[in-house]
Amino acid sequence: MHASRRYLRLPTAVIIAASLAAGSLIAAGPMGPANAVGTAATTGEASAETAQIFAEMRERWRTFVTGGEVDVADPDIAARITSITKAATTRMNSLNRDPARTYLWSDQQNWSKSATTRTNFLRVFDMALAYGTQGSTLYGNAALAADITGALEWLYANKYNESMTPYDNWWEWEIGNPRTLADVLAIMYDVVPQDLVQGYVRTINRFNPDPTYQTWNPSAPPGAAHTDVVMTGANLLDKVFSTAASGMLGNDPARIELARQAMQPVYATVTKGDGFYADGSFVQHGFVAYIGGYGSELMNAVTKLAFMVQGTPWEFPIEELRKTYTWFDDSIAPLISRGAMTDAVGGRKISRAQESDHKTGRNMILAARRLADIADPEAAARINSVLRGWMLQDTSFPGGYTAGLGLYDLPRAKALLADDSITPSRLETTRVYGSMGRAVQQTPEYGFGLSMFSDRISSFEYGNGENAKGWLTGAGMTYLYTDDLTQFSNNYWATVDYRRLPGITTDQSDFGKPIDWSFYGNAAGVNWTGGSQVLDRYAAAGMEFDMSGFFSREKVQTASETTGRVSPSTLTGRKSWFLLGDRIVAVGSGITDTVGKPVETMVENRKLSPAGDNVLTVDGAVVPAEISATPVDLTQVRWAHLAGKDASSQGIGYYFPTTTDLSLLREQRQGAWSDVNAGGPTAPVTDNYLSLAVEHGVDPTDASYAYVLMPGATAEEVEAEAADPAVRILRTTSGVDAASYTPPVSDSERPVSKVIAANFWEATGGSVLDGEVPLLTSSAAASVTVVREGQATTIGVADPTEANEGKIVIELRHPARTVTTSDPAITVLKLGNTIKLEVDVENANGRTLSVTLGM
Repeated sequence: MHASRRYLRLPTAVIIAASLAAGSLIAAGPMGPANAVGTAATTGEASAETAQIFAEMRERWRTFVTGGEVDVADPDIAARITSITKAATTRMNSLNRDPARTYLWSDQQNWSKSATTRTNFLRVFDMALAYGTQGSTLYGNAALAADITGALEWLYANKYNESMTPYDNWWEWEIGNPRTLADVLAIMYDVVPQDLVQGYVRTINRFNPDPTYQTWNPSAPPGAAHTDVVMTGANLLDKVFSTAASGMLGNDPARIELARQAMQPVYATVTKGDGFYADGSFVQHGFVAYIGGYGSELMNAVTKLAFMVQGTPWEFPIEELRKTYTWFDDSIAPLISRGAMTDAVGGRKISRAQESDHKTGRNMILAARRLADIADPEAAARINSVLRGWMLQDTSFPGGYTAGLGLYDLPRAKALLADDSITPSRLETTRVYGSMGRAVQQTPEYGFGLSMFSDRISSFEYGNGENAKGWLTGAGMTYLYTDDLTQFSNNYWATVDYRRLPGITTDQSDFGKPIDWSFYGNAAGVNWTGGSQVLDRYAAAGMEFDMSGFFSREKVQTASETTGRVSPSTLTGRKSWFLLGDRIVAVGSGITDTVGKPVETMVENRKLSPAGDNVLTVDGAVVPAEISATPVDLTQVRWAHLAGKDASSQGIGYYFPTTTDLSLLREQRQGAWSDVNAGGPTAPVTDNYLSLAVEHGVDPTDASYAYVLMPGATAEEVEAEAADPAVRILRTTSGVDAASYTPPVSDSERPVSKVIAANFWEATGGSVLDGEVPLLTSSAAASVTVVREGQATTIGVADPTEANEGKIVIELRHPARTVTTSDPAITVLKLGNTIKLEVDVENANGRTLSVTLGM
């Protein structure tokens, strides 16, 4: 990175002082029509050195937006240029050029919606991109330049200027419009009149005087200060980027410095609210797991800003870059499988027809590719190896992986794909993200994702008409990623039965229409959600749920209401998932309901091939593949196997430690994206699904279930598992779920002989029994994972309630003589034939504390 520096790194204060001496001023004042925030004096007033810095920043950003000098002989680049030219031509042909015009495009005249102005700027960007793209037939076109200038002048005069009062949605005023204008004006900086450029700079600064705050809060009382809403996470970085962009366009060092200082809080590790947590969790909007939504925006903003300021006095120091490496390693990479970022962390984005898990994954990969460009050599090599692995595995994009990419990212992605000197790697990891209610597992054969809610994390988010059916997507939904790359893509979220999502336990209650930005989860105090992990390979995760409190924090709908709605469901229970090598064990207990509806646990609800004929084998017999609206009862099932989308694809095995009655439904489902997103397409779409459900009956009391998922297994392998199971559901005292795993063959590099995973639900703890004798005991609510590896025993302990302010005592009946490594919060009380530990979890915030003991 430092080799590319083109300037002496003058202290920022020196640059600011020089600019101020030349007449630059920044005024501050309360938000309001008559209190616009001023900007620095701009044209020609900064020092020559500073002016040169900003000129090259603009050129650098223009290169990022347009691709700069591109290889027009490359067919992929040529195709992208053709697409850019076509889009600009469409905008030009439909542009209203009437001198007395009241709109620019006839289909965008609803000015009561701030999104209309945003759409207009995006269309101007379509034209500007063609104007600035080398190889386009519209490159440097004078008529196009006139259209762009005229449109910008009209929008500034009528719809977006420093004298206007914001309305509708704050986001367009403070983030959306500035972000698009940064791109448009960087391209057109030397073409459109400077007074227009600087007018827009003043406007951006008016609506974004301080990026650390939301300037306009439509829900605040009249006259309230803008400090009511603090910006965090992705929204903070978006406003930071807009601040830096206005500095770049306005030759204003103080704006760049403000942006760089304002972004520093994003690097802090948080223990509540928005941001990155110690366990790698990322939360936005206070209680939503969002690394695939706002986290993607954050990574884009960080890497774009790092690109913009590279080689300037404001470039990122190595300390900041290392923090972003940590985000990649702990918060991003474990959640990507074969190029797809699990929708478990996508938030409202899953309801958008134009989005998908693979598109989100690709956006993250492109951001990480930019990060690798400015990383130190060791970090760059590691990141690029992982990225190349994902890119080579992801064949889900029609037209190839790089189809439709921007002209800066496209050649860089192609170069990485083609670079055989970089060995592609495949991440293997198992993580529990207790602070955002998620767990993931990545293996060579499959990826697994799990979504859970608590009294800290909402089951889902609804807002702006998006994600209307998302109620139970965080209620224990499981995601299995195999070589069926588009399982959760295409029209999955428009057609899946949201009341019967894979993994959940449900009474199919109708929750009605959600309320914007409300929390939906457990009532305060029902807080057991999280788990423990060891050796980056084994984990125990769990969720206690009580649907009677699901609406306890729902926002009231009118000012006259004092309380929200009452949940239509009283379903309660405890759900555990034990991630044991290549097997996923699901255990449920305490399942109880009182609303007079049948309750079921969804072992599976998987999208099938277009023909819907994936072969299902149950206890050795093939079940007829008939699409029907009528369920089929399967009795005393020991094992089942569902084939993949074709003969060469991976299947999924299901093993039931105790023979279990199942309900099978192979159905065709129809839906529309508009059913889940108010702005979605209304055309009906259709998919085929197969579901397997454990039926608990009407109003069950203390019902339970247990099953084992074997992703990638053949029918023969599942049958063999049923005959000689490697997994055992362990006998426990009340309030404990536990299982053990004995690997059929020990890996010579990781000679694991036994794994024990247990979730202790009660405040008083409990015991896992070996016959009548306690094998593993906890003194309090806890999640515990134990792995015996050769002569070593590793024990991981977590407090998923995050409420224990004291210590947990763990006893394991297994010999150990020495302490190899230990977390400082663990005190070894006893060694010998029994291990006894005291674990201080007060400040652990749900993360795993571990100790390794030897003989």
